[in-house]
Amino acid sequence: FARIGVPHCPRCGDVISAQTVQQMVDRVMTVPAGSRLVILAPVVRGRKGEYRKLFFDLRRQGYVRVRVNGQLRELS
Repeated sequence: FARIGVPHCPRCGDVISAQTVQQMVDRVMTVPAGSRLVILAPVVRGRKGEYRKLFFDLRRQGYVRVRVNGQLRELS
C-alpha cells in the first residue's frame, strides 16, 4: 500500500517527495545558526522488546533523545 496514492504532509498538506541525501543536507544547512532541530531516522522497526543497550550506545554516541512509539524521550 505504500505505493498507492500520493503522500502528503499531515500538518501542511504539501506533497511529500523523495529527496537525495545532498538535498536533505542542503535544506538543513539553510537553518539559522543556533536553531534547534530534530532529525529522526528509524533504528528499530516492527520489533517489540527492550532496547536498553541500544539506548545506552546511542547516548554514548552523543544522541540526547529518541522517539519511542511516537513520543520523544530523553536518553539520560
